[in-house]
Amino acid sequence: MDNARLFQAERRRRQEATLLAEVARLISGTLDLDQVLTLTAECAVDVFDVHCCGIFLYDDTRQALRLVARSGHDDDGSAP
Repeated sequence: MDNARLFQAERRRRQEATLLAEVARLISGTLDLDQVLTLTAECAVDVFDVHCCGIFLYDDTRQALRLVARSGHDDDGSAP
């Protein structure tokens, strides 16, 4: 049982390292923030095997979070 948990923890660390390396590669390849954020959301969906990912930035004017990038599908099958 402990070996299975250790294996899962190591797998998760490798996934996180893969995502960080991919995001770093993408960021170094473009200065377009929208593109970087969209690609980051896409990587998160793939690496963490989740249905969808949204990235929000704080909008000073509205004093609220604003969705700036997304990837994947909601539970009902629609795009987020």
